[in-house]
Amino acid sequence: MRYGVEFLELTCQESRNPDEDLVTLNIGDSPLWSGRIRSKSKALIGTIKPLAGEAATLRLWHTEVGERTISCLGRQVVSRDGGAPDAEAAFTRDGAHYTLSYRLVRIQD
Repeated sequence: MRYGVEFLELTCQESRNPDEDLVTLNIGDSPLWSGRIRSKSKALIGTIKPLAGEAATLRLWHTEVGERTISCLGRQVVSRDGGAPDAEAAFTRDGAHYTLSYRLVRIQD
């Protein structure tokens, strides 16, 4: 039996920029979701991705469009042995505060 991660929603408590942020959520090196999000708002993701091994690293990237710079707002390791099936990951670098809610799921072969 394989395991996967069901990504539920990304909540922005505080954006890095005053108006909105352009962010990209990666699992490993692959983009999972990208979009613009404002402070005090949520983005539904609704995607299930299989874990390639025992764990995967999530990273949330911020793109500064005018300056063409990219910065990492944080990283979180998701493991199939990580405890509770429902979990949250916080990304809080560079003055931003994001929370990703997800759940571990079993994938039938």
